Amino acid sequence: MLNMNTPILTALLQKLEQPYTIDGNTLIITPTSSPMLECLPGEWINTDDATLLHVDLNTFDAIEYMAGITNSLARTI
Repeated sequence: MLNMNTPILTALLQKLEQPYTIDGNTLIITPTSSPMLECLPGEWINTDDATLLHVDLNTFDAIEYMAGITNSLARTI
């Protein structure tokens, strides 16, 4: 069963036009540009064709992730 954070993350990915699939409790993101690898959540998985990001939907915390990104952006300003 997917947690409440999943709709937040998938809505964000749709807005960013990042392709993704869900396989069981793992969300697999296919970044469309190199900078997206730096700011999207997940563990980098290298395949023969691409670098994918795997997010464990059982443990992902959307609020914690968004707070981290916001703090990172604030430090660069």
